[in-house]
Amino acid sequence: MTVNDGVNGGVQLDPSLYVPQSRPAGIPWVMITYANAQSECASLGSDYHLVTAQEWGAMARNLEITPANWKSNTVGSGLMYSGHSDSEISGTAVADGYAVNGSLLLSAGDGSNGFIGTGQSESARLGAEQRRRFVLSNGDHVWDVSGNAREYNDIDGLGSTLQYTHGVEAAFELFSAAAQSALESVRLSAPAGVFSPNWMYPANSNLSHSENGIGSLSLTTASGARSPYVMTRGSHASGAGHAGIFAADLVSGGINGETNIGFRCTKSL
Repeated sequence: MTVNDGVNGGVQLDPSLYVPQSRPAGIPWVMITYANAQSECASLGSDYHLVTAQEWGAMARNLEITPANWKSNTVGSGLMYSGHSDSEISGTAVADGYAVNGSLLLSAGDGSNGFIGTGQSESARLGAEQRRRFVLSNGDHVWDVSGNAREYNDIDGLGSTLQYTHGVEAAFELFSAAAQSALESVRLSAPAGVFSPNWMYPANSNLSHSENGIGSLSLTTASGARSPYVMTRGSHASGAGHAGIFAADLVSGGINGETNIGFRCTKSL
């Protein structure tokens, strides 16, 4: 989750006034274009970049095989946690400083409570799917990879946009024929760019969004200003029907900032 040094709500920001940081305090930095998100990550140093589709896929697959990210605490059984995605925040989230009045975006507080600001808790297992803190296999934590704000992915590490062929505008199961056909048809703006549909899927092909809450793939038939497209992953604060760590959206143009799209920077090792 990348946050800025101020509160932006739904106001277009001048990116030059802010510094991208990953920290618990502060709400996600949204209302930023795809190009500016790339620039902001690059501004951190030569080893930094906007998270790539391949990196996101590797992270999601690691979370997939970690029991702590499943409500049952058993990999492949029942639902994964979906993050902050139910269009609600706790009744005291604004007063407690975890949210801004009029916005569903949440900060992580001090990072100690994975349900912070959602109104849910670990003790209320029934219905408590909104946990925002996910656990990697090495025990490290990663926040809001599903919910709060969906995030731009640099699809090939070269800043490419994409085009694809599909006949229906909707959200689909990742392993559906429609989703797989669209992903197989992806073409990138950079001739040297490489995209693999495998980056989009969980390792276990028996998982589904309807049964396991892994996330769905949103596609569009729109043309014009929103084509070519960019990729966003995860979901947002009102994305309950589609939220999951593998959720993907190929609908955005990335030209204008949106109130539910943020970004995440990564560092090459």
